Parts: sequence; C-alpha cells; structure tokens
Amino acid sequence: MHKKIRLILLTGFLGSGKSTWLAKLLKEEKQKGSKAAVLMNELGDYSVDTTLVGDDVPLQELLKGCICCTLKDEVEIQLINLVMMHEPDVIFIESTGVAHPMEIIDACMSPLIVQKLDLVGVYHAVDAERWANREKLPRPIRHLLEDQVRYADELLLNKIDTVSKEEREAISLELRALNQTARYYESSFAEILHMPAPRRMTVVEERMDTFHVKKELGIKSLAYTFSSSISRKAFEEWLKNVPDSVLRVKGFVQYEDQNGPTLVQVAYGVANYVEQEIRFPTTLIVIGHHLEKQEIIDSLEMLERAAS
Repeated sequence: MHKKIRLILLTGFLGSGKSTWLAKLLKEEKQKGSKAAVLMNELGDYSVDTTLVGDDVPLQELLKGCICCTLKDEVEIQLINLVMMHEPDVIFIESTGVAHPMEIIDACMSPLIVQKLDLVGVYHAVDAERWANREKLPRPIRHLLEDQVRYADELLLNKIDTVSKEEREAISLELRALNQTARYYESSFAEILHMPAPRRMTVVEERMDTFHVKKELGIKSLAYTFSSSISRKAFEEWLKNVPDSVLRVKGFVQYEDQNGPTLVQVAYGVANYVEQEIRFPTTLIVIGHHLEKQEIIDSLEMLERAAS
C-alpha cells in the first residue's frame, strides 16, 4: 500500500497571518526533503498570496468563492488533480478567513480520494489584536472566530507584538478555555513550530492516548470502504440511529437489490440518495464531533455481515 498523503488544513480569520505561516511550513517541508503542494482559496478574483508559495510548489487556486459553500465541488476536482499529477507527500489547504472548519473538512473528504489522504489536522492562526477587540465585531463573526478556535488541532496566537503582556495572557486563557487540547503557540510574524512528523493518528487522538483524555475536541472524520453489498433497509435504519456526534455522512454504498452504487448525502438529519451508473468505489465518510470511531466501524461491519 502506498504511503498516504498528509493533508493539513490552514485556517485563520482575515489578516491573521496564515499565508505567512504557510510559507514557513513549506520551507520546513523542503528542508526535510518532502514534496509539498498547496490548494489556496480566495473570495476575490485574484490571490495576492500565491507569491509566498514559490514557483517550485504545485499550486491550485480556488477563486471567487468559499471552499465550504460555492466551491465545494471544485475542491474535489483540484485535490484529485494535485494527487494524480504531482504525487506530493503533503497537501496544505489554505482556506478563506470566513470558512468554518466543519465545512472545510466536509469539502475535502471526497469518497473518490479519501483513502489516499491522511488528515493530520486543522492548523489555526489567531490575530491577537483582532481577538482582543472582537466584541466590536457582529455577533455571527464572533461566533465564527470562536468556532475556528474550538475546532483547531494546532493553535497559533500570532501578532503578539500588537497587544500588551496583560492582554496576551488574557487572550491565552480565553483560547485555552475554548480549546483545552490543541497544541498552543505564540508568535510574531508566524515564527513558530516545526511540522509534526507524519502519524497514523490525528494530533487530538495522539494527545488522548498520551494524556488519557477521554473527551475529544475538534471535528474528525473516518472513511469506511465496504467489501460487499448491504441491505438498503438496514442501512437506512443505521442512518436513523447514528449518534448525535455525527454531523455529516456522505459517500457511495452498494445495495443488494441494485446494479450500480448509490450516492448518499446526509446533512442536518436530512438524507438524499442518488443512484449512479458509474461504479464508484463504495466508500462512506462520517464526519462529526466527539466521534466514537470504532463503534461506527463496528456497526458498519455488522451491516456487511448481516447481508452476506
């Protein structure tokens, strides 16, 4: 089996310094001899940050929209292009500043390519001054800023030179209160960490194993590939009974009474099914918060055994 490609999602509200952070992470990858690729998303017609990437790094741009809504379908296409054409060791996805982590992960987890990817985690940059003055922002923006922090695996408080020592300490306490398990760093101009080594577990899972933390924070995903067809009725019943921690289910399943696979899309408790003529790989992706991964895998394996 080929080594999986590390996938790192780089988030941060507008002007938080994530592009500068990306440039430094790319430099570290190059020093290690790793081949990196970048998928960069901008709301406007032109990306001013592509010059930070460098001519030697494969780059795909998604412009005029957000990765988590209007450009969701494009994400899948561009990721496949990067994987098939360049075969990188790691792919960085830099989102727009207004993207929600849940929606970014949803957009990236394509059943056509998910088995080739290893989602390392969500790296999030916080602008210290903006955070200190966030009460001046509209309520929806404040909620977004908090969610971006809450679901991060690596948390960088950037631009600490723009706030006082007392403000920095207060911000640190607020960020840690929102996310107690993220690895935390402080910096000016994104002068920060070394990249974590590739791992089989996400940073949150590794931290749980090390410190015996039972409560997992952050949005996580799992991919399950079926080896046989399943009962339509049993699968639909399974969907009705998934835990509340499951926020999204999507992928392809093969029913016993059907020739081709069915595309399944479940969001906010509403399920949609579309029969497919092309024999796509029957892989199901489950995305959620506090996921009990093994329980979900066991339940899907039971569906297969019951149908055989």
